[in-house]
Order: sequence, then structure tokens, then C-alpha cells
Amino acid sequence: PILLLLNLIALAAALLHSKTWFELAPKASIIIIGDKKLPSGPIVKGLWVAMVLISIAILAAVLLVQEG
Repeated sequence: PILLLLNLIALAAALLHSKTWFELAPKASIIIIGDKKLPSGPIVKGLWVAMVLISIAILAAVLLVQEG
């Protein structure tokens, strides 16, 4: 039980770090399309989608390796 608790704390810390990093990213890289600046919303959403897709791919790879 203690290892599960520690893993949940580590997961929460990683998600908090991701949230703050993703909110900072649009301020660090300004994307201009035409003559307008891209708002931060689509950039942050894109980063979350990328993180979820990469996490699913890694999980699938690990599960496939364990089966074989």
C-alpha cells in the first residue's frame, strides 16, 4: 500500500508539472499565423493531446512486450 501511495503522489506531481509547463510553453514560443498571434488555448490543448497519445503508445508497447 505504501508504494501505491508513493506512486500516486509521483503521478500527481508529474501531472502538476506538466500542467504548469504546458501553460508556460505558449509564452516561450509565440506562433504567428498570417498577421495574428495564435492564442495559447490551442497550443496547450495540442500539448495535452500529444502527451495522452504518447502515453497510450508507451503503455501499449509495454503491454505487448510483457505478453511476448
